[in-house]
Amino acid sequence: MNPNTARTMRAKFQVAGVEQVEHDGTVTAEKVRFHAVAKSGAYPADGSDEDNTFAKFTPQADCSITIANPALFGEFALGQKFHVDFTRAEAPAVAVTAAAEQPGEATTPQNPMAESIRGYRQFDAGTANYINAVKETGDVVAQMLQDARDLGADPRALALAQTKFQEAAMWLIRSVAKPEGLF
Repeated sequence: MNPNTARTMRAKFQVAGVEQVEHDGTVTAEKVRFHAVAKSGAYPADGSDEDNTFAKFTPQADCSITIANPALFGEFALGQKFHVDFTRAEAPAVAVTAAAEQPGEATTPQNPMAESIRGYRQFDAGTANYINAVKETGDVVAQMLQDARDLGADPRALALAQTKFQEAAMWLIRSVAKPEGLF
């Protein structure tokens, strides 16, 4: 795998358990346990059950998350299923809650600092996924630029190409992020 290329892996998890953590009679956190989707019986031969595809490529997975955000207490229930995307941390990403799966649904940034950035709105899952896709394209462009360097490309022309790619990505992202104000 090329270390300059970020890939995203999507898995499907099911809630296996929810445990409330209390301190002095007050819920302070929830521990949510997930496992990869699986079926005790056979899946339909025609592949019509989405869980079948996820179980084939991710046959075993377990994850435990402690949630300390009171706004999310009670949001996870035994048996619910969630798509979870894994993106290498070096790739910039806009984090959204796992509960938002449909484009257009409002989501809450998982990073509380995101709310303090003046002029930016909260992104729905579709917008966040689009922004992440544009940013992931940057890894492909970086490899193309390196390949051109390796072929002896003109450094000035290459620097201009890099700047133009960066500008194009910035305008694509800005077109859907729609920040308020001049800056």
